[in-house]
Amino acid sequence: MNDVFEPADVSSVFLFPEKSLLDRQEAARELGISNRMMLALIALRCGPPSLKIRSKTLWRREDIGLFRQTWMATVHVDDRDRTARLATTRTRGPEEPDPLMRVLGQRTIRHRVVLTVFWTMGIIGGLMSLILF
Repeated sequence: MNDVFEPADVSSVFLFPEKSLLDRQEAARELGISNRMMLALIALRCGPPSLKIRSKTLWRREDIGLFRQTWMATVHVDDRDRTARLATTRTRGPEEPDPLMRVLGQRTIRHRVVLTVFWTMGIIGGLMSLILF
């Protein structure tokens, strides 16, 4: 009877599986950007691919990692080579966004806005020329 109530071995380590589906705040933190920038990426449809489960939008951790690598590949930077980021993460804290990811996010948003404006101007100009001639 006492065998059932014996205390477990204190030196045991339990590993729990990592959460694979992230909400918006967690995805932004994993990507290294602010929540507002994540909202802008979602609104402009230039963010990481998402899943819609019922009425909730979720992101896979693997997709966030691939999206981050894609952003860094555009400027020829490897995450392993960013020793400055690792040093500042310890002093800055995990809640502050990564400066490189912030700049890359701004670049992506600016690129999408410029493309949208040019396409809109082309379509409106084409419609005006059809109407006038």
